Amino acid sequence: MNRRVVTLTREFGRELNSPARRGRKPRAQRDAVSLLSVYAFLLLLVPSRLVFKALGGNGTPALVVGLIALVLWCAARRPENDRTLRARPVRFAILVYVAADVTSYALSMLHALDPAEIRSADRALLALGAAAGIALCAADGIPSRDRLEKLLSRIVIFASLGAAIAALQFFGFDLTKHFYVPGLHATSELGAGAIRSSFHRVAGTARHPIELGATLAMVLPISLHFAFKAEGREKLWRWACVALIGLAIPMSLSRTAIVGVLIVTIVLLPTYPPVRQRGALVIGGAWTVLMWLAVPGLVGTLGSLFANYGTDASVTDRTARYSRIGGLLRHHVFFGRGLGTFIPEKYFVLDNQYIASTLEVGIVGLCALILVMLVSFGCARGARRLFKDPVSRDLAQSVAAASAVPLVVFATFDALSFPMVPGLMFLLLGCNGALWRLARPAWRPAIAGASPP
Repeated sequence: MNRRVVTLTREFGRELNSPARRGRKPRAQRDAVSLLSVYAFLLLLVPSRLVFKALGGNGTPALVVGLIALVLWCAARRPENDRTLRARPVRFAILVYVAADVTSYALSMLHALDPAEIRSADRALLALGAAAGIALCAADGIPSRDRLEKLLSRIVIFASLGAAIAALQFFGFDLTKHFYVPGLHATSELGAGAIRSSFHRVAGTARHPIELGATLAMVLPISLHFAFKAEGREKLWRWACVALIGLAIPMSLSRTAIVGVLIVTIVLLPTYPPVRQRGALVIGGAWTVLMWLAVPGLVGTLGSLFANYGTDASVTDRTARYSRIGGLLRHHVFFGRGLGTFIPEKYFVLDNQYIASTLEVGIVGLCALILVMLVSFGCARGARRLFKDPVSRDLAQSVAAASAVPLVVFATFDALSFPMVPGLMFLLLGCNGALWRLARPAWRPAIAGASPP
């Protein structure tokens, strides 16, 4: 009885002292989502060519935030959490991935490397730490589904703004030329682009049009989730986000982007109710016709990219170089030549991340990379099966569709050579880990005071 009285007294005291009772606005919630939102903003809206000069070509502001996330995650770990929680798939996948890459890095340092390769390996190691920090911070630090949706909603908004910047580039107004940030150094001229079939290929804030197209393809299913569930005035601007992303994807004039959209359609469409399936097909068809009328020749150019795939010089020249891979991989089959030591400027360009990873980190590292992507997709699909309400199930399937894009497009370009696609991929890996955890309330800490960081 006395214990019950003490509990009620404490609750009454908290209510009296709450910000609402004192006439003050409650403080905004600060947790891992706040840090991850800053990361997403820097990743998607600050041009990837702007870096901290001391950190080299990969030293973007987003990478620095990723390293901070790794430090905070390590500092916030509690032994009681590890004892009360079962092994989490994301943590296991990250551990395997980091161990494989660090082993490759260490073995490469036992051999003679030129200074450029050593610097490149060091930069790759920093990028590995940032990616691991973001994934772990998201997987263990997102406290609720509402906060997870808040983070994903912000990712969609940031990507939509990036898509708007890219669309303006396509029509000749380039905002990125004015994005000089104090303290950051431009690795190349901002706003520079390429021409394909008389059209200007846009990159937005990314380093390359392929990177932009792949990134927007990953965000597309998440934007569709929020658009379909929106109500009232929110519905208008949610569909505006979808429209901006759908507008910028074909403007990248990238096969990878179209393949990414196809993967999203294959994963997402069968899970929609029949009414939504018909609506999605009508919207997709109407959008294609609108693009065909608004930008004459654009749809035909995209079609020719696939129709002429076998004779396109940009494809045949690079696939012809695959014959040189065997000589470079000799004596380095299991752990590769070394993390980050395959420099395209020194050797040649490989438009296939799976082959590039095999060269750098060997078969072991390649398997670890595939494991990370499969775990990301599997966590989202598993969470969808466990959730009971339709909104949560649709959210999980949308993030699963986004996670399926890298599995395929990594075979079409060297994705890990760019910051935006792997940065978003590991952020979604952490979000999928959070979905997996939140779908299982029994896995939450049982000890009083023990909580995810």
